Amino acid sequence: MKSRLYLLSVLAVSTFLILYIVGGLGNQSTAADSGGRAYQIPAARSWTNSTQFRRTMLKLLLAEANDVARNLNLRERLPILETDVTEVVLATPRIDRLTGIAGAISTSNYQYSFAAGYKFSILTPLHGFKNSSTEIQRLTNAYTWPIERFNSNIAVEIATQRLASLNIDTAALSRDCQLRVTTALRTDMTHFVPMYAVIWQKLDGGLPVAVCDIFQPNGSVYDLYIDDSMYILRKPIAVPGILAVTNLSSP
Repeated sequence: MKSRLYLLSVLAVSTFLILYIVGGLGNQSTAADSGGRAYQIPAARSWTNSTQFRRTMLKLLLAEANDVARNLNLRERLPILETDVTEVVLATPRIDRLTGIAGAISTSNYQYSFAAGYKFSILTPLHGFKNSSTEIQRLTNAYTWPIERFNSNIAVEIATQRLASLNIDTAALSRDCQLRVTTALRTDMTHFVPMYAVIWQKLDGGLPVAVCDIFQPNGSVYDLYIDDSMYILRKPIAVPGILAVTNLSSP
């Protein structure tokens, strides 16, 4: 739980930085990379602030979100259209070149984040099991199982299949990581709700590399994240000509 909260806090800070730049909240004229070298930030006339850039990025993110929703059979009306998007957060190249974050788009049901190597890496439910007390109560009442039915093998099988459908390198995850499977026990400690968190953690410890939460009765995915882009075999988000208009030069 602590590691997941840490990752969420990192994402929140990254999102603030994205909004800081895209939203024009700051007037900084320079930035520094991870090595401390200073760079001039292009002025507001940069193509990254143009309608063309935003529409191009939205089109690319929408295509990826539709592919994810289709392969995971998510509770979305397909295809997801621009009119279905409730929020768009875009990173400018002067941020994403340092972080690998391209941005995120949201519908009324899910947020699709592209935060590892410019690739889809996080699915967050905005309504449903984890975000609605009514839904949680309904599923708890309908699917409280005796602890004897706990089956980590089935959970791993479902999660692995779902990740593989998104071109996640599950073979490499299995090779490099140890598996942990957790679930939510009822207060009597003899029953549980069959929502499993399947966690891939590097053999040397540290934060999880991947987490996939699945609901066993229907095999659905409720959320997931992949922290390391090397395990994501999907193509990164790439805007044609973007490097030509966002070259950062030393002062």
